[in-house]
Amino acid sequence: TFCELLGVITAFLLTYFLALCRGAPQSLDHWTYIVSSALVPMQLGFFFHSKHLGCLRGYNGFEFDETSEKAKRQFPVVVIYHTIVTFAFWFMKSGMETCEEHLKMATDSLRDCERMDKKIEQKKGMRVKSRKK
Repeated sequence: TFCELLGVITAFLLTYFLALCRGAPQSLDHWTYIVSSALVPMQLGFFFHSKHLGCLRGYNGFEFDETSEKAKRQFPVVVIYHTIVTFAFWFMKSGMETCEEHLKMATDSLRDCERMDKKIEQKKGMRVKSRKK
């Protein structure tokens, strides 16, 4: 069905997006991620509005036997895959931002300590000069 075709396209786009991220970090505004995100609501719409499973029902006169069990429709796994990729990228991005913030705070703290050490040395030098007089 069209839902499954969209699932294959979405999975390919997400896989391509993740492959691009190996060399350099990508943000979620890359075109492959945006297109795959746009396909997810369409997949969910086709999933919830379709009444039958796959393309077998009614195709070329083929009908399911009423005595056989009706196959259940499976939720599109690629939607779960997309959700996992989204949360993983969000979690990693927030972790990297926090790490950069803490690194900046530590660098500023070291710079402040060095500045304080210089001021202390200057005051000690002034005391020594004032005692000699």
